[in-house]
Amino acid sequence: MADLFVRRSTGFLIFLIFLLCIGVVALLVLVLKSDTDTAYMPGDVVTDINKPERITTEEMSKTEPWELEYRIPRTTVPIHYDLYLHPDLDTGTFNGRVAIQVSVTTPISYLVTHVKDMKVTQTKLRSIDGDSVVDLMDYFEYVPNQFWVVRPRMELSRGNYSLELEFVGSLEDRIVGFYKSVYTLSTGEKRSIATSKFQPTDARGAFPCFDEPSFRSTFTVTLVRPTQGYIALSNMPEKKETVNVPRRGLTEVLFEKSVPMVTYLACFIVR
Repeated sequence: MADLFVRRSTGFLIFLIFLLCIGVVALLVLVLKSDTDTAYMPGDVVTDINKPERITTEEMSKTEPWELEYRIPRTTVPIHYDLYLHPDLDTGTFNGRVAIQVSVTTPISYLVTHVKDMKVTQTKLRSIDGDSVVDLMDYFEYVPNQFWVVRPRMELSRGNYSLELEFVGSLEDRIVGFYKSVYTLSTGEKRSIATSKFQPTDARGAFPCFDEPSFRSTFTVTLVRPTQGYIALSNMPEKKETVNVPRRGLTEVLFEKSVPMVTYLACFIVR
């Protein structure tokens, strides 16, 4: 009888050990499986060489160079800006025009310049070397990169070009770029001025430009001011004044050609 009890006890113990072994094996399988999964905690970096990189639909739809690149091509270099700005302190708006001399160092099918919060009303491109107008296929604003894109019908060859743009914008509701500021005199009279603050990348809010610090160009600037009670200032000394232009009561002020400088150093004040 005692022998039978011992045999039953031994069999039961073996059965328990067997169940324990099965449990351990099952636990190991679960642990190993979780290690091979790609689940991760926030902040972990997971690399799975067996899975292709995930590309969003938006990224796949971007095919043009001005969509893919956030920088202006190094093969288009601004040499000189001939800039005209007319701030209207009564209406809180400004209009202007700029001719940018651009050196194309490698053949390219498009030009881009920066613009922000303005409307470009006219776009022309001329070949300086050939003294001819370049036929344009298209020009438009690409807002995500703050670009004004110009596409000629034929690829631009190496050489010098003049990109000529006319534009309008607002002086109000901002304290960067080209804007209107109001102050009060000791007499209680309120005065308006137009002034600029471009650093680091707000020159593009005043005029179309290659608004990156790697580009240095010379500037010839003309500012329009009210003839009575106002002065115009820029980076360089005044060269010439023309009264009653563009209309009676206004004066055009032309400044000397500047030294090469980045766009954010340009300065325009009418006060």
